[in-house]
Amino acid sequence: MEPDQSLEQLGEELNVWYVGFVYNNEFMNDVEREATRQRGRALLSEFKRVKEENLAALRIVVNQQASMPNEERVAALVPAFVSGSKLAGALSDALSDTDGVWDAVRITDAIAVILDGIGSGRQEALAPLLEHPDPRVRASAGCYLVAQMPDRVLPVLREVWESQHGKSAALTAHFAIRGWELDGK
Repeated sequence: MEPDQSLEQLGEELNVWYVGFVYNNEFMNDVEREATRQRGRALLSEFKRVKEENLAALRIVVNQQASMPNEERVAALVPAFVSGSKLAGALSDALSDTDGVWDAVRITDAIAVILDGIGSGRQEALAPLLEHPDPRVRASAGCYLVAQMPDRVLPVLREVWESQHGKSAALTAHFAIRGWELDGK
C-alpha cells in the first residue's frame, strides 16, 4: 500500500473512531470508554509514525541528491516530488494535518528549486507530471509550471479544480490559477 493510501485509510479510521466515540461516549462504561480512548491513541500514533517516516524519506532524497550526477539527481527528485505531492494531499484530505501538509509542501518546493539548477530546470523535469494519473500530482506540478507554460498548465489546473471539489487537489489548482491571474498574466 502506498504511504498516501495508508494515511488516508488511517485518517478514515480516526474519523470513524471519533464519530463513534462522540456518539457512544455517554452509553459506555468506564472500561469501554478507556478501551476506546486507547484505540484512538493507537490510531493517531500510527498516523504520526507513517507521516514522519514518509517526510524523513523525502528529506533524505533532497539532502543526498547533491552528490549525484545531474541525470541521477532528476531521476531521484521527480519521484520524490510525486511522493511529496501525494503526501501533502493525503495529510490534508485525511485529517487536515496542516503542519504535515506544510512540511510536505516545503519539501516539494525545495525539489522545484533544486530542479531549477539542473539542466533546463523544473519545466523539463515536471512537465510530464501534468499527465500523471493522480490529480494531486497534476495540481502540484501545475503550481510550479504555470508561470513558464500557462497555455499548457491552465487547462490541467482547471480540470483538477472542476473534478476534485472538496479535496486538496482542487484547492491547490484553484490557488495556482488565482495566483497566475493576479501575478502572471
